[in-house]
Amino acid sequence: MRAAACGPRARRAARRPRGGPLGAAVRPVRGAGEDEWLALSAPDAAARAGLCVALARPDSLAADAPALREALAAWCHGREARAAEAALHAESVPAARSRGIFDLVRDRHLDARGVYRQMCNGGWSIALPRMEADGWRGALAPVPVPVPGLGLGADNGYVFGDLLGLDPAGRAALEESGAIR
Repeated sequence: MRAAACGPRARRAARRPRGGPLGAAVRPVRGAGEDEWLALSAPDAAARAGLCVALARPDSLAADAPALREALAAWCHGREARAAEAALHAESVPAARSRGIFDLVRDRHLDARGVYRQMCNGGWSIALPRMEADGWRGALAPVPVPVPGLGLGADNGYVFGDLLGLDPAGRAALEESGAIR
């Protein structure tokens, strides 16, 4: 007897679109750099055809998922993630390179959507919607002005002390090192 699929994992799986040899799921692929990764999706025939063009491979490869994945891995491994992302975008293949926080803060798309907001105390906040079991919560709408004095690091005692169990000396050491404020 098979167990019925239920719970958050089953709901997430049910929402995942399916399609084609690479499916619509995002697949990480390593780039040429030490810690460069690219996430991409080929959810339909047009994206798979674009992927074959970007890889300079015959269209017939689009139907052979293992061969297409192998060709993609070899192609990405020889390229910087930024160049691979641009080449895939040029062929209408959804792709995004993994980026650090400094790159994200300078991202023109995130800036245009007001993701990073300056607070009344001069600090910065990030306003992101979040996915819960029954759908999206939050929005990229203006956030209320926070209470003055509750800026970056205001909850360090609770987070590092109560939740993580770090003693006051350990928190002081993190503050002195500049790891936390």
